[in-house]
Amino acid sequence: MGILEQFTEQPFKRTTTTFNKPSGLIASGSPKQSMGSSFILLNARVAGATPCRLRLYADETSRDVDANRATGSFALNDSVALIADVLLTSSVSTNFDPPIIGSTYGGNVYWTVNTLTSAVDTTVTVTSYPIEQNGGTNEDRTSLIITGSAVTTQSYAARGTITSPKSFIILSGSATVPSRLRLYSRPIDNVPSSEISRSFDTETSDGSFLIADLMFDSASFQYPLVPVLEGYTWNADNYSVGSGEVGYVLENLTGTPSTISASLYLYTTEN
Repeated sequence: MGILEQFTEQPFKRTTTTFNKPSGLIASGSPKQSMGSSFILLNARVAGATPCRLRLYADETSRDVDANRATGSFALNDSVALIADVLLTSSVSTNFDPPIIGSTYGGNVYWTVNTLTSAVDTTVTVTSYPIEQNGGTNEDRTSLIITGSAVTTQSYAARGTITSPKSFIILSGSATVPSRLRLYSRPIDNVPSSEISRSFDTETSDGSFLIADLMFDSASFQYPLVPVLEGYTWNADNYSVGSGEVGYVLENLTGTPSTISASLYLYTTEN
């Protein structure tokens, strides 16, 4: 099933969600708000031109852990599933270009609205476009498993091509040992050698076909990708046709030869 068929079977339309911060509450609001399992954030607006900061999280624990982080701090814990962190300064809508894709763990977002003073009632409205209803369906969500046997260092990383949806959204990822996983929109044989040997702290170049460059620094921890990542596969001769194949490079970061299994949890937008 492709995304067009999904929308035909369960029609979606743009929706508006309201977040109300009563007077007296600075760092918290309603504990949760239903927005669906997956959605696209289009814009946000604060009523009355009261400057504020809106943060949306995929789960309650993330909101509680991250709620007091300062505006200028980028010390975000790996386990915090932060979907959006937005400063709103006027009643004019802040449009997200490109839009932000979000995913929740149960259909609800957990949020905070912070203002400079507690003596203000604040209302923030967010326009979104749902991709997936609460809970989703098993046929639209899948896992992509990539394995490598006796993988040593980057020079001997496991490389190959694996069958995938033609297009997809990466919701989360994990690996059995600390490792680095790269995905490409073409089979690995079409990926430039300079990209395969590129270090993690070096920027990629045009024509690399890179979808994602992920670092898993804790074994078996399920990393939420927020915002989530879109992935597309391309036919070598026609960019309007998806090949359904992704190339990968799976690198061991432990320094000891290991058998690695990396898992990506996907929402399929095109089979």
